[in-house]
Amino acid sequence: KEQMRLKLYDIENSNSCRIVRELITELDIVVDQIIPATAKSRAIQDATSEISLPKGAEAPCLVASFPDSEDKVISGASDIMSFLKNTCSDRPNDGDLDSEPLQQVIRALSPVGLFLASALRTGRGIVVSPAVTSAKRVHRPQNNLILYSYEGNQF
Repeated sequence: KEQMRLKLYDIENSNSCRIVRELITELDIVVDQIIPATAKSRAIQDATSEISLPKGAEAPCLVASFPDSEDKVISGASDIMSFLKNTCSDRPNDGDLDSEPLQQVIRALSPVGLFLASALRTGRGIVVSPAVTSAKRVHRPQNNLILYSYEGNQF
């Protein structure tokens, strides 16, 4: 497969972003850069920033960069999930897991799980902390933070 680099614009406490992160974890995909795209973040506020959200896109947004070709910008959870399943998954068809009755159950229960995951964190992870927005100078790290996914990990 062609080597691609992925950049994900994400809102931590967003249900649509959460299902994208869960699929990324499930498929064991390496995302090179995850950029917080909450209200008042640099990705939203500063169009000249090197991490600004692509014009017209909203989180979740995935930017796939391929060598010798133009970046592909995918916005919206369902479009991102479809792209990742078709582009990044080496797994064969899961057979019974793709059956329509099971998919109906998963679709019915999914909103409950998404609600429960956010219930105790109401209001957190949606906006940039006032401590950051009111600071005169915010320290910017030299290197990107490396995150190891634990989405859905029971430990």
